[in-house]
Amino acid sequence: MKAFFSWLVIIFILVLAIVIGAQNDQWVTVNYLIAATQMHLSAVIAIAMLLGIIITLLLFSTLIIKLRWQNKRLQKMLKKFQHSANE
Repeated sequence: MKAFFSWLVIIFILVLAIVIGAQNDQWVTVNYLIAATQMHLSAVIAIAMLLGIIITLLLFSTLIIKLRWQNKRLQKMLKKFQHSANE
């Protein structure tokens, strides 16, 4: 059931992104530090959204890895204490 709701949210976000992209077909100038380019506003929104998703995934994946390591370490300590308590 949880997977169903996850897919439903993902589909909703994709449909919302398509609707917003279809509404924003104006050209905008994007200024970088050393250059500038003209792009569709919908492309700028899509790139910003994609960069946000990638950065968020990277940050949360490091947090999840750190928590898994901590969990393994604590489980080893618990087994050690349980083993010494049984003796």
